[in-house]
Amino acid sequence: MSDEDKAEVEETEDEKKAGAEAEDEPEGEASKAEASKAEASKAEDDRPFFARAYPRSPELEPLIVAFDRGNYALVRTDARALADKTSDVAVKAAAEDLLRRTRPDSLSSALVLIALGLLVYLAITYLGHSPHEAAP
Repeated sequence: MSDEDKAEVEETEDEKKAGAEAEDEPEGEASKAEASKAEASKAEDDRPFFARAYPRSPELEPLIVAFDRGNYALVRTDARALADKTSDVAVKAAAEDLLRRTRPDSLSSALVLIALGLLVYLAITYLGHSPHEAAP
């Protein structure tokens, strides 16, 4: 993980903490429970929809942030390493799912290959024929 990504993750965590400290402290157990529930739902909204089912893990969170920002190279390298080293089955499954989501779609790959084959065929056909002679 690059230093920039680590700094960005730390900045977002610091902003969340600062925002939570800036809010007025609610009184009573019921209002504290509501505030924590609202904070948890806000944290859930920060994640992409597919990642909301992933477990909360300090190793996994930077990968989710990097995926959301479009840094797929970082996700590919770190998700593979995380899947190999972790003993938690849920974290390993989430890392493998992130890794799977960075791979190209097989249908689009097949369509690109078909288009390239058609291009090669048309080029060979065009270049292989002699030009028609003009009528006298």
